[in-house]
Amino acid sequence: MYYALPPSCSPYAWGGYSYYGCGGVYYEPRYEGDSVVYVTIADPSGGKAKPQSDAAPSPSGNTSSEPTSTPSPSV
Repeated sequence: MYYALPPSCSPYAWGGYSYYGCGGVYYEPRYEGDSVVYVTIADPSGGKAKPQSDAAPSPSGNTSSEPTSTPSPSV
């Protein structure tokens, strides 16, 4: 049981519930009294969901590390 998540964790929704995933480890938030704690669980999708990338997509939606080319305006 953990009182905080690692900084690289991102929300992971599956089956109508919210989880957090980071680096192949999944956490389920639970209440302990008035506090939220996180417990490690198996992949909630049972391996059916696409693996999550630890890298956030860029604003352009490009998940590649390669730069995208932007067409030059016509003059």
